[in-house]
Amino acid sequence: MNLLKDFRRLSSDIQSPPNIGLRRSGQVEGVRQMHQNAPRSQIATERDLQAWRRRVVVPEITSSIFRNQEEYRISKGEEEKWLYTIEHKTKIFQSSEKVRNPRLLKCIITHR
Repeated sequence: MNLLKDFRRLSSDIQSPPNIGLRRSGQVEGVRQMHQNAPRSQIATERDLQAWRRRVVVPEITSSIFRNQEEYRISKGEEEKWLYTIEHKTKIFQSSEKVRNPRLLKCIITHR
């Protein structure tokens, strides 16, 4: 028991005060800002400040509106894929018709 008390007392004597030693990055930044010694990349320009003043905060949408918008985007995507497939099949059909009908192919080549 006494050994444990002695160890605790010794370990508290050894600890250094909190302001001595390495600083954490937040403390370094605080010192830089306090002394106006921040790196150029971290200094806000007048343009940055104007943009910050003009910012617009957009409220969150409800889950039902979000779900409706998502369903709309998915259906539009499906429609786009369907149109692409039809156009692709039409092009394949037209090119096969050109090969089958040599007169049509000759007519197309001469008009180019």
